Amino acid sequence: MTSERAGVVDDLLTAVAKDLFAKTPWPTPEDEPWRRTDLRRLLPKGLLDRSAQAPPADPAEIVDRHVPLLPEQFAARVITERGIPVAIVISPQAGEAGLSIEWCAPADLPPSLETAARAELDRSPDRITSWHWRDFPGSLVVHASRNARIENPVLVEERLIASDPALFLVSAPHLHVEVEQGAQLTVVWSLEGAPMTDESVTPIVNSALTASAAPNSHLNITLRQNLGDRVVLFHHDILSVQRDAHIGFIESHLGGAMVKTRARSILAGEGADVRLNGIYIAGEKRHMDIGTLQEHRAARANSNALYKGAVRSGGRSVFQGLIEVAPKAVKTDAYLTNNNLILGDDARSDSLPQLDILTDDVKCSHGSTTGKLDEGQIFYLRSRGFSPGEAKRELTRAFLASVIDGAPGAVSEILSADLDEALSYGEN
Repeated sequence: MTSERAGVVDDLLTAVAKDLFAKTPWPTPEDEPWRRTDLRRLLPKGLLDRSAQAPPADPAEIVDRHVPLLPEQFAARVITERGIPVAIVISPQAGEAGLSIEWCAPADLPPSLETAARAELDRSPDRITSWHWRDFPGSLVVHASRNARIENPVLVEERLIASDPALFLVSAPHLHVEVEQGAQLTVVWSLEGAPMTDESVTPIVNSALTASAAPNSHLNITLRQNLGDRVVLFHHDILSVQRDAHIGFIESHLGGAMVKTRARSILAGEGADVRLNGIYIAGEKRHMDIGTLQEHRAARANSNALYKGAVRSGGRSVFQGLIEVAPKAVKTDAYLTNNNLILGDDARSDSLPQLDILTDDVKCSHGSTTGKLDEGQIFYLRSRGFSPGEAKRELTRAFLASVIDGAPGAVSEILSADLDEALSYGEN
């Protein structure tokens, strides 16, 4: 991209985001997607206004600190702070096979990311989303070239660090993944950290993931969120799938004080296939609002979403899922399932799966369940020597782990370890 062209992109993207942010109020329960997530009650008074005035991350102030070790079962490892890479390591084999990782400033975005950004801004997103595009410092771009077969996963670690505890910490990391025709790639994005800040400081992460799968490609992406229990997370995904391509997306939300997400999959080509899987645990005083959108634009495409959550005493979860089928998307095959486990008398879970179908000759369905652990199963485990707490923990683990059983080997190991740690923390 030439510097002249880049300047035009930067002006348009930044100007539109700034304009949308300036003229749009903060979301309220009057906005349907936010009806069950009232920021005025959940966040400290004035937090969003003060945080939005904080200067965005400056790449010039964040430099390489070290070269991390590359685990044997990974193709590459990237460490970022406030969305800006401080270290990138790629195995020689993966590089030769067609894997590349680079940092792109807002003025030099790849075409697929530029298209996704403009399309989202054209849809007049809420103020939280336009805030991301206004302040994101740039994007880490992970790319697999035509017919590349990258067997081992790429690990991207976003570490939440507060250089000055007196400041409101705001981070707007962006990850973009693109695979060319016939390529195969697996990426794990970890959002983690509990910065040592004064208790009056509420760190905010306003992150986004965009992905583009070209015809006949295969992409697996895992979002692994283990942020501290005082961190607020706003996150949105845009997954674009072309003809006969596949995206498998897994998100695991086991941290954060307040979490609001939206995973939007766009099945843009005939024969496209998407699998969305998610797990979440809402602990005491934690609020999780998880959203999905299966947007069918082309004929003969398939999508399946399965999300499971556990809510402990004093916690609340909200799941909002939608299957949307365009008039031309005949022969669509789409499913949406949400199951929730209530682990305390004062726990609450709301589940709202929906369908919006504008054509005939489709196969679409949705369903949800919310309930408590089976006392008979608890009794059985106790008769085999498990304590009451151990029995509840094992049953909860089995309930959630079924969602991630099909993950690639290294990814499954990571998520299983995360789940074990989350379930061993606090009361069940």
